[in-house]
Amino acid sequence: MVPFILFPFLAVTEPSGSRTVVVEGWIPQERMPEVLAEIQRRGYDHILTTGTIREAAYYLLNGDTLICTFDPPFHGEVRANLSGRDGAYALFMTEEDTLGRIEVTADNREYTLQCPRSMRELRMISGHYGLVPDDAANVFLKHLTINGENIHVLQRKMRIAHAEGPDSPGRPDFAEALAFHLRNAGAVPSRITALPSTKISGGRTWSNAVSFARYAQDAKLTSVDVLSMGVHARRSRHMYRSACGNGTHVGVVSVPDPLASPDNWWRHRIGWTTVLKEILGLPGLFLFRNG
Repeated sequence: MVPFILFPFLAVTEPSGSRTVVVEGWIPQERMPEVLAEIQRRGYDHILTTGTIREAAYYLLNGDTLICTFDPPFHGEVRANLSGRDGAYALFMTEEDTLGRIEVTADNREYTLQCPRSMRELRMISGHYGLVPDDAANVFLKHLTINGENIHVLQRKMRIAHAEGPDSPGRPDFAEALAFHLRNAGAVPSRITALPSTKISGGRTWSNAVSFARYAQDAKLTSVDVLSMGVHARRSRHMYRSACGNGTHVGVVSVPDPLASPDNWWRHRIGWTTVLKEILGLPGLFLFRNG
């Protein structure tokens, strides 16, 4: 009975009345329509997004080029996990060398290339041996590493040169990725501010809360709502309150989690795991101290 009693306690919604909302970057991309609908329903004027560094995961159209710029330069083993449409390939080049052409399959596979000389720029070109629709994803890059290091950790200077239209910036962290997905869902770009956390200390949620607290202090924000998902909401509010101290009143809004909703979470293992994880973390909330 305890999990059933605690579910509404964890999936709490207690807004502060603020017109500013901070959205947690770990919320899945497919939930953006619901997230944006909640933001619009509550009338928030300013959207802040948080998040730590993420894997180098990108969908590329035919003719798109992912461009990574390094300072200082790198050399060594390049590993890419790729999949794509039938007939698609990924061509890897530096400013001086062609490292290789990989013909991708429908299944994600790991590929290894060697870069013997230092490179200041790595390009991955998405190509196809035939014709594909202009708006169809051609190649999916699940992750990209150099000598075992996530390329987003090594550098943050990344852009996508599109075959059609202007270049777009890379998304090295979940804050910028979330802002990108919210814009695609219909959010007004000028109302979104990304607040990435480049270092993790004390856990991801705490690191994001600390980054936000610095911003809130500089911007003199007196109140904000944290938009989380499902039963993670109470922990998120606690972390943000602890990071902000008395300077900013922190409310919370919980959007439904389809894998752990009030109506179905007890029917499958993922739901039980999600809920029990938050219940087991409750003692830590009451013992947690700032710093």
